[in-house]
Amino acid sequence: MTTGPLEHDPSGAVAPGRTIGPYRLVEPLGRGGMGEVWRADDPTGAAGGAPRPVAVKLLAATLAADPSSRARFAREVAALRRVTSPHVAPLLDADADAARPWLASAYVAGP
Repeated sequence: MTTGPLEHDPSGAVAPGRTIGPYRLVEPLGRGGMGEVWRADDPTGAAGGAPRPVAVKLLAATLAADPSSRARFAREVAALRRVTSPHVAPLLDADADAARPWLASAYVAGP
């Protein structure tokens, strides 16, 4: 299994235990046309508090080299930064300029 920071691995090999930003990937939650979403651990928690689960969305490795896909992902991050609603998981962190662009939001358990 490959471990270590994903943002330094352009191959895009994603597996539990890899890190993206400060988040450690735990398990895949889903995959779609733009990428994949993982449950991850935030080791520092909110403002240095207790660790907490987060959801990390990664742009697909095959799209990371496509300027239009990267721009679309950056627009998604910008839109999420403007949304404040009790019905939308808040954006916690993002790096739209990483080798594999990603965003982290609050994790909301579901069925």
